[in-house]
Amino acid sequence: MLLTQLRYFLAVARASSMIGGGRLANISQPALSYQIKQLEDYLDVRLFDRHSRGVTLTPAGNALVDEAEAILARANSIKVKLQPFRAGARQPLRLGMTPTAGRAIAPELLSRMAASSLNVSVHQNFSEDLCNLVRTSGLDMAICSALEARGTDAVTLYGEDLFLVGQPELLSGHDREIAFRTVSDFRLVLDGPDHGLRRIVDALAAQEEVGLDIAMEVEAINLKREILTQQPVCSIVPLGLFINEIRRGELSALRIVEPTISRSVQLIASKFLAEEVLEEVLSFLRPIVASCIEDGMTGWYPPPQDL
Repeated sequence: MLLTQLRYFLAVARASSMIGGGRLANISQPALSYQIKQLEDYLDVRLFDRHSRGVTLTPAGNALVDEAEAILARANSIKVKLQPFRAGARQPLRLGMTPTAGRAIAPELLSRMAASSLNVSVHQNFSEDLCNLVRTSGLDMAICSALEARGTDAVTLYGEDLFLVGQPELLSGHDREIAFRTVSDFRLVLDGPDHGLRRIVDALAAQEEVGLDIAMEVEAINLKREILTQQPVCSIVPLGLFINEIRRGELSALRIVEPTISRSVQLIASKFLAEEVLEEVLSFLRPIVASCIEDGMTGWYPPPQDL
């Protein structure tokens, strides 16, 4: 039995599917299924019941969840305890970021931390996947939406509003802001319905009784960027996601109002991460976030407690 097999098991248990577990663990579904089968063979029990909608834990699988978390916690504790004995070695740190935070923060953060005691590797994903990876020890910490970070220890970094983004000629009849009800006049390219940001938009549309014209569902950021710059469609996203295209004049952005769609972004950390590591990362991260807020181009603002 390998520690990685236990991590894969927890990922599948969290996602309730092999496909979702593979996405969380960053492994192909066939390879993940093989590792789960190896774990089941070693333990001589069936851990999951397979069905058309995904998988569910068997009684044995339920019993293994707490044991797997405890084993991984103990392994991480041993690793941290032995860190001082690694002469000259920098402590590895796996940091997850959403695409928006990654574009605005990652280059400067990696540059500033190059001479620190931490060897940072950045992993990009959507908020809900990042949170699950932190919970299953796949990441040490992550910057993600507060909505997805519920149930974890978190430090709020900034707030942000959502914008309607599209080609300048599509949005030329509006000045800086647009009422949510008017968004129905535009053809939209949005994330799939299971993603956190899409759920926020769908819930508001239902609440306000607004019918959205969803032309496409695209999750890949690069593909969405190509579609927005080449097709007469718009998207509802944080301003920072396409800030470079907006600066170059390829895209324009209107802040959505009546009502405003706002969310907080937090840094969450694994419960196994040493407090001093968290504080060291925050010492580098906070000035970068403050600079982005002051610059104004990302549309970020101080978290509520700092207003």
